[in-house]
Amino acid sequence: MNEYLEQAKELIRAKLAERSDRERWIMVGVAALLATLFVRSTLVRPLELAALEAQENAERLEGELQRAARLAPQLQRLEGEIQSVEQRIQTGQETNLLGLLQQLAAQAQMSDRLERIDPKTPSRNERYPESRVEVQLRSVTLDQTVQFLYSIESAPLYLIVRSVRIRARADNPALLDVNFSVSSFQRA
Repeated sequence: MNEYLEQAKELIRAKLAERSDRERWIMVGVAALLATLFVRSTLVRPLELAALEAQENAERLEGELQRAARLAPQLQRLEGEIQSVEQRIQTGQETNLLGLLQQLAAQAQMSDRLERIDPKTPSRNERYPESRVEVQLRSVTLDQTVQFLYSIESAPLYLIVRSVRIRARADNPALLDVNFSVSSFQRA
């Protein structure tokens, strides 16, 4: 291999010796230009492209970091709410929702106004099985309705009041007929 290199060097020297000084300087300039272009295209340009890509990634990650910093307080608040709700959800046994609602109605002195509590088809959530009932109140005041709904929402168990429908009675507009559904959950 060294022999071939030596032969190539001798050939180049012989060809250069045949040229004039001006031609030699032009050849050296062209060779330097070609070497510079080769180094630039094989070494410098890929490094520039990698640096540009790294800068773009850094800017993108900085934006994501700022967005995460803005969302962190909301996430912490939601985690707190989830923990609060999970503490209120019973583990294992199913909530006796009908009995609980009858007890709350008795506490609100509305047992005689509680016309009906009908069980409804529960959801199929495996992690938090749901029990749902439809409640019908007749001839209640707005104050009684608000008090009863508040006692449901603030019960020690996690209960959700859904789809409230309120209608004034035709025979006495001061009294209301109220229909709503209530859901309770348990942890599986």
